[in-house]
Amino acid sequence: ALDDKKTKRDEAEKALKEKEDKLKEAGDFKKNKADEHDKAEAAMHEARKALEKNQLLLDTAIDALKMASAEAKAATDHAKILEEEHGDDKKGLEMLMKVRSAILSFYGKLDELTVSM
Repeated sequence: ALDDKKTKRDEAEKALKEKEDKLKEAGDFKKNKADEHDKAEAAMHEARKALEKNQLLLDTAIDALKMASAEAKAATDHAKILEEEHGDDKKGLEMLMKVRSAILSFYGKLDELTVSM
């Protein structure tokens, strides 16, 4: 009977030891998962910060593109205006040159007439 009780006690101690080991494993598992969760949250926080930074850079780039497009359009419009004005100036210069040529021709003919008299 004493041996039976000793065997039962040994078996109970063994079962208790196994349960303690399982409990320790479960605690270690829980701690590892909590650590992994913390690391994942930290990584997610960093990724969110990087995303916000990239979004800010994207917004800045879009604003710069809009501004550059507006400036390009204004420059194109200004170039068209200058071209029209320059074209008119060129035509005006051509007309003045024709008038000058006609005046020189007139005075040349007048000089010929004066010489011939």
